[in-house]
Amino acid sequence: MKYLLLLLSTVCIFLSCEKSNLITNDVIDTEMSDSTNIEIPEIKERCFEIESIVSNTTGFVIADKGLQLDGFAKGTKINKEWEASALATDTYSEDDDAFWLTLITYWKYPDDDNYYAAEFISIGPINKNVKPDCYNLTSGQNSENMFRTYYKIQDYDITFLDYVLNDNAENVLEIIDYNEEEGKLIGKFKATYITDNPTLPYFPETVRFFNVDIEIGN
Repeated sequence: MKYLLLLLSTVCIFLSCEKSNLITNDVIDTEMSDSTNIEIPEIKERCFEIESIVSNTTGFVIADKGLQLDGFAKGTKINKEWEASALATDTYSEDDDAFWLTLITYWKYPDDDNYYAAEFISIGPINKNVKPDCYNLTSGQNSENMFRTYYKIQDYDITFLDYVLNDNAENVLEIIDYNEEEGKLIGKFKATYITDNPTLPYFPETVRFFNVDIEIGN
């Protein structure tokens, strides 16, 4: 009986030590995992922050957004809410591997169900392998991280006013997501365009678009 009690005591002491070692090892392994195996993702800054309205220009045209069949753009023109139809098309591109991003507003006349192109903002050509990133806009030629853009006013098929990009302003296209197969593009846009031939007050000398969200194919 005495030997049985001694044996049981020895077994209990052994098991208690093993449990203590297991707990200690678990704590050490957890600490090592926290310090060596967990990767903290790098936080990428946005291309630009929300922009405030600074202009008090009045009387300028806000045309109709159209049917927005392919996508939409929504933001601010000068100091008013602005919407447009958005599409990505290779119709105007000489390169099969590139497309143009186009934002269009329309004239909508009473008693007429048709939409007639009013404003055209075109950006491109953009390579179809483009990656999500921030891209500067230019009035000149494209480069690896820069796309050309222009803005014009039409009446039916006749262009009656051309704007050029103000290269001294902050002009940016942010591509957040692009998938050619799905026809999907999500991005943000801001740019300032100027003209030497304004038609006041409807078409002022300086037009800025900002805080513009673009979605195509959703």
